[in-house]
Amino acid sequence: RYCSSLTEIDLSGFDTSKVTNAKDIFVGCNNLKKWIVNASWPVELEGAIPAPTAENEMWWSTRDGRWMSTREIRDRGPVADTYTSAEPGSST
Repeated sequence: RYCSSLTEIDLSGFDTSKVTNAKDIFVGCNNLKKWIVNASWPVELEGAIPAPTAENEMWWSTRDGRWMSTREIRDRGPVADTYTSAEPGSST
């Protein structure tokens, strides 16, 4: 937390099988533009999804090829995905 200089993070190799609390992991990570997770990343836990940094307050799902809100990511459940603050190929 409080990682204001962090712009991207690859969590796809993390073993999260014993994670029960993710609260505040991404607090203060206001410049995060890309995060990558594996199918076991605990999106259902509070704090496991960083606050979107895109102007539309959503994350671009590379897997699904669409914008997703934090709630949609949580409701969909854990999947391997790369989330970005801009649609690939866009000028932003």
